[in-house]
Amino acid sequence: NFPEDTKHEPLQVILLPTRDDSSFGIPRDVLVQSGNTDFEIRGCSPARHTVEIGPHPGSYLKGISFNQTDALQSAIDLSSGGRSEITITLSAGGGEVTGTVNAGTGEAASRVVLIPADLPRYSSVEVPVAAVTPGGGFRIADVSPGRYCALASPRSSVDWRNPALIAELQPRCEAVKVDEGSHTTVTLK
Repeated sequence: NFPEDTKHEPLQVILLPTRDDSSFGIPRDVLVQSGNTDFEIRGCSPARHTVEIGPHPGSYLKGISFNQTDALQSAIDLSSGGRSEITITLSAGGGEVTGTVNAGTGEAASRVVLIPADLPRYSSVEVPVAAVTPGGGFRIADVSPGRYCALASPRSSVDWRNPALIAELQPRCEAVKVDEGSHTTVTLK
């Protein structure tokens, strides 16, 4: 479901088998064409999957349901086979987080990440990431309402769902609350 009165590009939907599943398979990509919100995925491995979606400027991921059950905070289970229904809901009016990263004596930060509070290991909740400009600024738009841990990192590619990594980085986090349509400014180290 796309927000009303918004133009949208085709949406990429990815079913990614969870790595703890013994039948780990290949992710399946599907494009939902503009104006047609139905999609079909064939040949998925009968396993647990997370649902991930590609870029969707101007909106945030509001919800995912699997067979009419909330699936935003958990993996979906396709192990029984058969036909299933996935509904993806996007909403306009997400929040925005901007700010600066103060350079310290360590390695310079190249990314800012907003790690959702209580992020389940296997969920479809988005983890917003933005590049840091040479001047130390950053901007993350279309952020889902909620509480986040804002973190500046020199790492460009990290599994932000890794609980051990999050626990290690927790002392460096800055708590951020994002409301629908809000603008929040934060300074990170």
